[in-house]
Amino acid sequence: MLVHHLFRRFLLLTLPFLSLPSLAQADNLSNLSDFATSLVAFGGPADIAGESDFGANGRQLADEFNGLNGFDAGWTMNTTFTPVAADLATGETRLLMEIGGTSNGTGLWLLDGVPTLALKTGAGLPSPISSVASDVSLVDNAAAIFSSYGSLSAGTSYSIAATWNANDTFTLAVQDNSTQQGVVQSTVVDGTSSSYNWYGNSTYNVGRLVGDPGSYGGLSGTEGTPFTAVDAVSMDGVSDFSNGTFNGFETLFWNEPSTLSVGSNLAVLTATIDLEQGDITISNPTSSSVTIDSATLIGGQGGFDDGNGAVQQLVLSGGNLVTIAAGSSAVLPGVSWAPSPFIDAGIALEVSGATTNTIVNYTGSTLLFGDYDGSGVVDAGDWPTLLASMNTSVADLDGIGRYMAGDLTGDGQVDRNDFRLLKELASGSAATSGSADAANVPEPATWGLIAVGITMCLCTYRRKSAVLATACVALLASTSTTAMAADIYMVSNTGEIRTFDGVGGTSGSVDQVGNFAGGTLVNTIAEYGTYQGFTSLPNGTVYGVNSAGGVDSWPTLADFTANTNLTTVSTGDPYGSLATESPRSGIHGFSFDGNTGGLYVVLEGPDENEGDLKQYSTLKNFVENNGTIYTPNGYAGNIMLMYYPDEDARFTTGLPNADAGPGSNYFHITGGGQFEGWEGTLTQSGYGMYGVGATPGGDGGGGNRSYQLPGFGNEVIGSFSIVPDTEEMKLLVDTSTGVVSLQRAAAGDRTIDFLRVSSPGSGLLGSGYLGLGANDEFPAGDGLGGEGWDLAPSNEGNISDKREYFAFNNDGTLGNSTISNSGDSIPLGLFYDTEQDLQDLVLYYDVVDPTTGEFISQSIIGGVYVDYVESTGLPGDYNSDGSVDLGDYTVWRDNLGADGSTLANRSVALNGSEIGTIDYMVWKANFGASSGSLASLDGTAVPEPTSGLALLGAIVLAALGYRRT
Repeated sequence: MLVHHLFRRFLLLTLPFLSLPSLAQADNLSNLSDFATSLVAFGGPADIAGESDFGANGRQLADEFNGLNGFDAGWTMNTTFTPVAADLATGETRLLMEIGGTSNGTGLWLLDGVPTLALKTGAGLPSPISSVASDVSLVDNAAAIFSSYGSLSAGTSYSIAATWNANDTFTLAVQDNSTQQGVVQSTVVDGTSSSYNWYGNSTYNVGRLVGDPGSYGGLSGTEGTPFTAVDAVSMDGVSDFSNGTFNGFETLFWNEPSTLSVGSNLAVLTATIDLEQGDITISNPTSSSVTIDSATLIGGQGGFDDGNGAVQQLVLSGGNLVTIAAGSSAVLPGVSWAPSPFIDAGIALEVSGATTNTIVNYTGSTLLFGDYDGSGVVDAGDWPTLLASMNTSVADLDGIGRYMAGDLTGDGQVDRNDFRLLKELASGSAATSGSADAANVPEPATWGLIAVGITMCLCTYRRKSAVLATACVALLASTSTTAMAADIYMVSNTGEIRTFDGVGGTSGSVDQVGNFAGGTLVNTIAEYGTYQGFTSLPNGTVYGVNSAGGVDSWPTLADFTANTNLTTVSTGDPYGSLATESPRSGIHGFSFDGNTGGLYVVLEGPDENEGDLKQYSTLKNFVENNGTIYTPNGYAGNIMLMYYPDEDARFTTGLPNADAGPGSNYFHITGGGQFEGWEGTLTQSGYGMYGVGATPGGDGGGGNRSYQLPGFGNEVIGSFSIVPDTEEMKLLVDTSTGVVSLQRAAAGDRTIDFLRVSSPGSGLLGSGYLGLGANDEFPAGDGLGGEGWDLAPSNEGNISDKREYFAFNNDGTLGNSTISNSGDSIPLGLFYDTEQDLQDLVLYYDVVDPTTGEFISQSIIGGVYVDYVESTGLPGDYNSDGSVDLGDYTVWRDNLGADGSTLANRSVALNGSEIGTIDYMVWKANFGASSGSLASLDGTAVPEPTSGLALLGAIVLAALGYRRT
């Protein structure tokens, strides 16, 4: 390795464009080692020493060279030049020197005439878009450091240098070479990544821009001036620009840090911000008094407050703001620094008609990020700030306003992501992201599923449509089919049913066999060859779209392979017939969506719609063909095959090709017969393929696995994998009463701290969501950081989304609740709109470690994981006398807290739960109804509960306003 490094150094030392440093005063740099060599001294673009040996990040490159000699890693760039007026015009972005590009890079630029160091370590853009303030946080992958020297003057020779010392500190120096005066400023950049990708594409430009405008160091191609690369231009004014060089060898890039200096410090105004009190003190080091006429203040991520709230930018004008005597200081009136964790302010002051940037200093202690109550730690006291705005948009506020409102992530929304970040900050350790493994999330046991199935099937309710009618039988029967050896079933256009042992890893897997004929033949059912696709659901039911466009089902896999017990579950042929002539109708296969519990379909259709990927949130929507286009025109003649859970699906582990990295869990066959897959949710782009003859099963580009298996041809018309029933939790929705409950339907307990029920079609009631805290076994939060479940304030009136959070326990530890696998219902409220009956609900919840409370994984469940049921009898008629009246209220009151079996005509969604507030809500919503008809309240007096929980329930529900028509 040492020989390798020395050989590379020898190459560098012998390259003709390299030079030893000239340490003249105008260079602004000193303290470089005798062994130091500039990597580049070229008028670009230049390729640095062949590029290939240098890796992809600046820290790595610096370490390789300087580590041999004991030097600290880092770099320095310097240049001497003479600008003209055009280079300094407002709105101009002029190149001095830049290295890197692509999504990374570093450059010295003139922005509005102000020398600026721009850094970019990935996708992102320096912010704010102003040459007044410095953005010294790389949280957004970019930063910009503006010189306090201010705007340059035309026709004057300047030397500018920047250095990085590998300790997150950048220093920027600007010097007027005529007066030998200048400014040196050091800036600590936070939010840094593990490396500084100044290196980018290895090209180096000086004074002249060459190449792709999206690949200039430190700039971006995504937003407006002055940081957009397409707006950057070459210098007009140069000195000694000949033979492609810019100031000859006075423009250099050194692969170690140096000490920057200027001939004598320029006497400029300075600003000191008191981080605790907010005062902004301007100091005047000059020998005469100055009068500040106006001030432009930009907070970067922080902000200023003029009494109207914190904003990122303020302009104080009107003339004669403050006069400061020579050698004195004064507080800038009418404005204060808004207390925040950010210290990246920039201040430009206008004095006697000239505007100059000030050097900004700070005094006092900085606030901790997320510490809204100023306690010195992130804890329960900070939760109320987030909760007050939870699940609302703050996009109309600027950055500091968003932060003050609880938007920790800065995305314009106060939501689950901010909740997660707050708890991570409070825990003092990083949260674990991604899917939980099998050790954390146990799979349902066979007898546990049978028990749940028996319990559900004995309930006195009926399904809303034929497509759901087989669920109880399928749930019981599926327990005997999931143990079958074959993981994947494919059906050909001749009706052959063949099995494969997974996608990869065994001799009988898809990628090892390589063609349809290599599978194991189970049966041949000629009629199946005319179908448009098949899929299997976790409860064991198999669905198929037949040649006429109708939906058929088989209650078990065994029924499907034998073609027994077929049920047609839809009429009206919602998908259209599969025809050969154009324009066509029908589909190109479909699949269960393991990410949401819904289904995907690839449409056949006329040419302009061919290949659309359509998504359905529920079985009902699928049967009715009531979905939404997820990806238009992205799949052409491809056949949507299957969701395959054994690669990297939710709560599973064990890749069939464990040495190949993350796998795919959605697969299709292209028109050319290739078997291809996606990692995660389907997208139109990002998957790559190995060429013919390459090893199947490897990772393709874009992080998705693809298989080059043309042997499948056009034989396969549908496929599905055996998806285990991982009904982690599910919703039980009573479509006759509107009651919604939560059930833990799989073996083992589950510990959660976030719960959300959404309806994409706005099928919820504005009120009636009580949440977990309304149940005796879970604590209700107080909204002040105390222990328990807090409801999002936005729940009230929201007909598409209900959310609740468990932030902290009373002892300050991270809070959560454990949902047991008892199979009992946990009532959440009466908030499902039965009149619309959209059946599109989706359940979200976050799984956390029961001991530490730290985040493990989020689960999203919908479609087949939401049970839509309908109670029999007259809801609220608890004494079975044929009417809902005061007598039923008395029965409810006398049995409060008792087992639910004591109430007749109780909502089936409340199965297993104690009699409580929601039973009262059902009674109140149906008061005055009689057998055969349901009536609204119509002003009829409704008695309210008068004691204990009943009284509390009455107060909560007084504004329910729920009516039936």
